[in-house]
Amino acid sequence: GSQEAKTTSNDDAVLANFKENSKVALSLFHAFENKDMSVFEKNLADSAKIIGAKYGDSVFTKAQNIDILSNLTKLFVVSKANDIMLYPACDSVTYKMNSDVRAYVRWTDDAVNGAKIEHKYYAVLQFNKDHKVTLIDEYFDVTGMLNASTAPKK
Repeated sequence: GSQEAKTTSNDDAVLANFKENSKVALSLFHAFENKDMSVFEKNLADSAKIIGAKYGDSVFTKAQNIDILSNLTKLFVVSKANDIMLYPACDSVTYKMNSDVRAYVRWTDDAVNGAKIEHKYYAVLQFNKDHKVTLIDEYFDVTGMLNASTAPKK
């Protein structure tokens, strides 16, 4: 009946928002590949919080995150996001799908020091109604990636 129709229409709206948010998530990964911080400037809400993956990291602001990412790009000649899989997130209480984005990425990097790096990356990106990122919570081996990319050239 009508409850079923209501659920379907709500799911369709959630999915439509997820698809828009996914476009933003993809644009951020490609912006990092292209060392283009303007895409982060445009797509992160001013109040965005970024929870870094490194041990002891605090929560970063939009400006701090852009600065960190900009410095990170200087370690790589090429950084490539591969096998990107994006899925809707879900409410932690009801487990109902929402339009936030869970991202699984396999990054391959050619570091300036000659190191060839491959690492898995997982993040949850939360969005506001304007499709601006309000939260990025990241999980990956930052220390391993930094150690490899900053080691003396062999």
